[in-house]
Amino acid sequence: MRLIDDTSRHNKGTDTVQTSGNLASVQLTGTTILAQDYVYHSYQIVPISATTAEFNVQGSNDNENWTNIPGASGSLSSATESIIVQGEWYSAYSRAVLTGSAGNCLINEIHKV
Repeated sequence: MRLIDDTSRHNKGTDTVQTSGNLASVQLTGTTILAQDYVYHSYQIVPISATTAEFNVQGSNDNENWTNIPGASGSLSSATESIIVQGEWYSAYSRAVLTGSAGNCLINEIHKV
């Protein structure tokens, strides 16, 4: 763990998040994270029983208005292949969004300084 400075007790290091769920509701939205302390982001999307899905990372600076981050997207085309999306971007908040028609998926996220 690394701290911003001696007076700040704000943890600045690595954050790991895992989200799973069923795409029957058409969209699976991951946990919203306070991303302003992190520069590097990596997402692994693992199909458990879903065969097709579209993945996007969304960013927001006010935690209300969300926009897809360019280049932070991917597609699942089979129930046996996972995808990894990684990049460097800056926004105050970020979240993973997976859309599809049916099936279960797992989203693993790592956010690093």
